[in-house]
Amino acid sequence: MKPFLLFAIGLIPLMSFAEPFDYNFEDLVYDVDSQEYKKVLNSYIDQTSKEDDKYYAYYLLGMGAVYRGDEDTGVAFYNKVINHTSLQSSYQGRGLIIMSRSQLLILGGFKAMLREGRDLAQDIENYWKEDPSNPMATLMFSHSIMNMPKFMGGDPDRAIKLLLANKAAFPQSKVWKFEVNLALSKGYDKIKEEDKSMEYLQKAKALYPHNPKLIRWEKDRK
Repeated sequence: MKPFLLFAIGLIPLMSFAEPFDYNFEDLVYDVDSQEYKKVLNSYIDQTSKEDDKYYAYYLLGMGAVYRGDEDTGVAFYNKVINHTSLQSSYQGRGLIIMSRSQLLILGGFKAMLREGRDLAQDIENYWKEDPSNPMATLMFSHSIMNMPKFMGGDPDRAIKLLLANKAAFPQSKVWKFEVNLALSKGYDKIKEEDKSMEYLQKAKALYPHNPKLIRWEKDRK
């Protein structure tokens, strides 16, 4: 098993759009058999007046591209978010920048993790401490301490407790349920509770059986 793999993965569904919309954007991104997400998100970007929402849509375009094998496009969208410095003025915007940094770290692999992982983990912890009741921050922090090695602050037991304690308070959308179940599968695998790991893996698989993160996790846990 790769100990550094997929640090902070699962950070896609952590925000909500301020304006009403007719689509579940995250669900379109997670359904990798569909290309509709691009048309819908680009249309939303053209219409919205909310800066945080617009850049969350860019983030989702990046995630959708990576899910479908186009990493270069994904990187371009993540960097577009990170380089938009005015996002730093809001809590949601800062979280979006951290999410984008996390995805670039994943794509950068082991060397990027060693080079930048500790700083990112500290930024995630500080972000969570700013508002421990925020679902987005809690899931980010749980992923961080679950997947980092112990010498960099990893604590999978604490991560599992945080996820279980906040499970009812998390949004109950299909995407959120997928992410929490997948995170718990990884956490229980970390502490060698294989039956529980498989139980939560199956719950995640029932929601998005073709999702690349789930498929990769199935391979890595064997």
